[in-house]
Amino acid sequence: MKDFMRGKIIKESASSQIPNKPLRKLASGSEVQGVYGTEDRSVLNIHEDLSTGATQQLAAEVEFQKGFSGWIILDKPLSISSATALNKIKRTLLLPKSCKIGHAGTLDPMASGVLVVALGEATKAIKFAMSSCKSYNFTITWGENRDTIDVEGSVTERNDKRPALNDIKAMLAEFVPTYMQTPPQYSAVKVAGKRAYDLARSGKEFELQPKPVSLTKAEVIEHNKDSTTISIDCGKGFYVRSLAFDLASKLGVLGYVSHLRRTRIGKFTESDAISLESLEKLMHNDSTCNWNNLIMPITAVLDDILVQQVSELDASRLKFGQKIRINSEDTSEEVVAVCENIPVAICSLEAGVLIPRRIFNL
Repeated sequence: MKDFMRGKIIKESASSQIPNKPLRKLASGSEVQGVYGTEDRSVLNIHEDLSTGATQQLAAEVEFQKGFSGWIILDKPLSISSATALNKIKRTLLLPKSCKIGHAGTLDPMASGVLVVALGEATKAIKFAMSSCKSYNFTITWGENRDTIDVEGSVTERNDKRPALNDIKAMLAEFVPTYMQTPPQYSAVKVAGKRAYDLARSGKEFELQPKPVSLTKAEVIEHNKDSTTISIDCGKGFYVRSLAFDLASKLGVLGYVSHLRRTRIGKFTESDAISLESLEKLMHNDSTCNWNNLIMPITAVLDDILVQQVSELDASRLKFGQKIRINSEDTSEEVVAVCENIPVAICSLEAGVLIPRRIFNL
């Protein structure tokens, strides 16, 4: 298991007896009980014994929430939505309806690749995954415009113009490291409370405003007369389809995204991802499934924020919404409080006082 906790350590809480030393790695196995670990496999089998009544069912669901709080890195296939992928995971893992599930960064049905899926209490940390840098490989097919700027759209225009490789490379460089990007008409951006794609489908005219976006890398990795495949690293809120449209427009040609694959979100790459088919086979064929290698801990996305170790007493106070004072006069908007390697809460730090904002029920 990778090193999931590289945040800086600030001083220990005033009432804690924990030595002031660097937080050790969140290793796989029984060191992180209740977040993920060897005990969690048995939780799956509780479904077989729910006939004794609602009390046992409620207890089972509580254990599910604890045992299945973390991240699954999914390799989403083509032709299904991100929401459909989540439903398949929930059915495959036999999760109860009460178990929360979400994802960081939607992939459209025509896109495949890395989808970071949050289970249970990890849904409270989704924003940290969404703010991470993302990488994509995508192909632009030249000679056509489509209303959605992707393979699912209707053709609106055709011509025989094709860009030269050197011109493509030179123009791509102009979009790095930032540029003002207008979202596609067919996107989830809200306009006067309504989704842009709903307005576009109904034929209504509207205008979307450009916004600054980050593009730290843009490289051509394959090219022929009719198409070009590009690899990019980009920030939050970036639309690959908009880049394809803007690039084609500046080159004086037509083009749309015919293939799109996300290869990375933050530190999670394709090599970390599991397909839906593999997940199903793992569940159905392997009674000794190792959840340590499948469900990553909540802290896997919290590398870039400060970490504060707290005592069991202070952890209990934070979980009840109480503020605690620590031996620090620092101020920070986001600090994760940790007790014996189990995350307790996302807090703000104001003049040495930890204030719980999001509490993890682990």
